[in-house]
Amino acid sequence: MGTTTLQFPVPAARTEPRGARLAAEAFGALLAGLAQLFRKAPLTRAQEAQAVFALAWQLRDTEPALAADLCAAACHHSGE
Repeated sequence: MGTTTLQFPVPAARTEPRGARLAAEAFGALLAGLAQLFRKAPLTRAQEAQAVFALAWQLRDTEPALAADLCAAACHHSGE
């Protein structure tokens, strides 16, 4: 019987370029700052109710019962 020997080259350890970690952290901080800058403010209860009223208005002709329920829910949510 013959023997077969397999040799696999071991890849050399890669080193990161100088300053790569610092640059990556700075870029991450920049992105986090931009995300904070452009983040929308949460809606108020009145704005949420207005959005539901707008949806109810769109559905009033095709789904009148659902539109009525949405209006009632919006009134309850806004405290009216």
